[in-house]
Amino acid sequence: MPSYGLLADLDVLKKAVPVKFVGGKYKKKSGWIDPTRPSNGITVPVIVKSAEKGGLYQTYVEVDNYRELNTDKPMTFHEYVFLVPDVEAKVVDTCHTIAKFDISKDDKGVEGFKELFGKELKDAQEWQENKGDKARWRRIKEWEDERTLDV
Repeated sequence: MPSYGLLADLDVLKKAVPVKFVGGKYKKKSGWIDPTRPSNGITVPVIVKSAEKGGLYQTYVEVDNYRELNTDKPMTFHEYVFLVPDVEAKVVDTCHTIAKFDISKDDKGVEGFKELFGKELKDAQEWQENKGDKARWRRIKEWEDERTLDV
């Protein structure tokens, strides 16, 4: 089996673990961990669903750039928001960037950053609401459908 290229044996998908990519070249795409090829600890073999490559493509990605698909249904609005691919990718990227500063040196550690993010998010929400009828709101259809069923 080639290291890179279009997937020839679809039976591989029966054993493959579904993932979503949150960083790197395949950010916001979905795919699978390829169980037929070895990982070196820095990169993992994956199968990417790629229209640009003409189908299912075998390649490698860094271990930080994927998450296993969570099959649990989101229960809260913020869980739904976090699962929006571009939102999740930006949050993961931001957290990786901040973690490079060795946040363990901060007396408050992660809690201090939660406070700052909370304040920033509150300010951003106020900014969005102050736009009035010029505000552009994003909708999460699955969340809205779920709320409709509860009524």
